[in-house]
Amino acid sequence: MVLQQGVPLTVWGQSPPFETIQVTLADAEASACADSAGDWEAVLPPQGAGGPHILRVRSASGSLDFEDVWIGEVWLLAGQSNIEWTASQFPDASADAADAHAPMVRHFTLATHRGPEASNDIRGTWRVMSPESAPAFSAIGMYFAKFWGERQSVALGLVVSALGDTSAEMWLSRSAMVADPVLRPTVEEFDAQVARHTNELATAAEPTLDFLRRYAPCCLFNGMIHPLARCRFRGVIWYQGESNGRRASTYHRLLTHLISEWRSLFKSPELPVIVIQLPRFREVEAVAQVSMWADLREAQAQAVSELPSAWLVSCIDLGDPIDIHPPNKKEYARRALACVNANVYQQQVPWCGPSPQDWYIEEGIVRLAFDCHGRGLDLRQPPLGSGFTLAGADGVFFAAHARLDEATVLVWHESVNQPATLRYAWADNPPVTLFDQDGWPTAPFRCDHLK
Repeated sequence: MVLQQGVPLTVWGQSPPFETIQVTLADAEASACADSAGDWEAVLPPQGAGGPHILRVRSASGSLDFEDVWIGEVWLLAGQSNIEWTASQFPDASADAADAHAPMVRHFTLATHRGPEASNDIRGTWRVMSPESAPAFSAIGMYFAKFWGERQSVALGLVVSALGDTSAEMWLSRSAMVADPVLRPTVEEFDAQVARHTNELATAAEPTLDFLRRYAPCCLFNGMIHPLARCRFRGVIWYQGESNGRRASTYHRLLTHLISEWRSLFKSPELPVIVIQLPRFREVEAVAQVSMWADLREAQAQAVSELPSAWLVSCIDLGDPIDIHPPNKKEYARRALACVNANVYQQQVPWCGPSPQDWYIEEGIVRLAFDCHGRGLDLRQPPLGSGFTLAGADGVFFAAHARLDEATVLVWHESVNQPATLRYAWADNPPVTLFDQDGWPTAPFRCDHLK
């Protein structure tokens, strides 16, 4: 296994009641006394990176030795299918697993558990990264580890807690949702449905109840996040949102609560969180008057902007129009690790594209200024449009023209003499044209109430 360096390390288990337990790891020692139910918990002092060590647990009734234990960096990978799916499920990743030999990388996948109540049991197995084991790794996790090997000399632990076709509500606690007046109705409606079907004949109710419980709010927080409460992580990579596309209006609150609650659970108030923004999906649209995925991407960006130590990885130029599981997971992992290296490990590496800083209207033309992080703008012109749309006071959008003017972008349309709203990459699958000179894309954005 890999344990997180630089923080107190908790070891826990069960033994006969009131028994004394001794725990040693490298030169560190700790002891604990089991309570009347036999539960015990020992806390080792912070350790520096290194290994391999032996974690020894001793008591009068028995002993356990865990060998090949490293102290390093442990990252939690969480969300739904696009971070859950393994290398074996993508042809390119499956081929790349053939040379995935990294003895200092360990991967742990939590078994699926939808808990009606908060659980403390962790179910899964640590695996050393090798050509034999890597096909069962999260595809993004495997590539993250491969890129990690090029930059780091510290052991890496990847803990995957993810499940496809799951909403953010399932990864948040009941208490957090009930405390928010906007989210509380979701729990109340679920409770009402369960009550209605429970009162029906059992033969008719059971299939419906099984379905309801499968997608119950909070069930994955109970079964796949709460069990990790005593673990310590360097950070979290979160890739989720597809299942919340039709409820983007509440996603900002959900994600904000989720990050805050997980930080509290893991006793790390500013635990780094990397959010992978939804990529393109469905047919390309030069103009979209309404877009569920654009709204969801905005909610992701808004939550990240309001929290410390949280960053957004834009993937708007990636994705697949017909496959909600885009196969190029290598690029998602490369961008996630670049964000981690730049913001968590303070390395001088590029990790994001140009971000809008200001705008001016000059005779019906919008001039946009960007922070290019010193790398310059690159405006491409694909056949389906610039990706920029403009609307006047009537709110009707047109596919706008765009061109570079030194360090700014000029945007206009002949039917919009007085621009009121500008949007960029605002569709489920928009044209993506604006990058920096290193190829990092600008994330979708909108400027409302232009003056």
